[in-house]
Amino acid sequence: MKPYSFTAELYHSSVPEVVKKLRVGVPPIEVYKDNVFRQNDVQAILNGGWELFKTDISSFFQLFDAEVPIADRLSTYNQLLFKAIEATEVVRVWKKA
Repeated sequence: MKPYSFTAELYHSSVPEVVKKLRVGVPPIEVYKDNVFRQNDVQAILNGGWELFKTDISSFFQLFDAEVPIADRLSTYNQLLFKAIEATEVVRVWKKA
């Protein structure tokens, strides 16, 4: 297995937490694991975003008033994902410097 592969083990250890946060409208920027906060992997954020979108997006949509159009709800969902990815990349680049 290549060291950069996003294995099933990694998927099951990181994606459920991302889905849980997205479901309640929290951007999945970081995760608390082993008594330490660390940023989520971009792969986990993208996989979690896709999993929630394909399996249970209605739970996210229920956070909004009924009058809010579906397009606005989806836009907010996309912004949560974008914010998480952006913040994760900022931390990654900052640690590298």
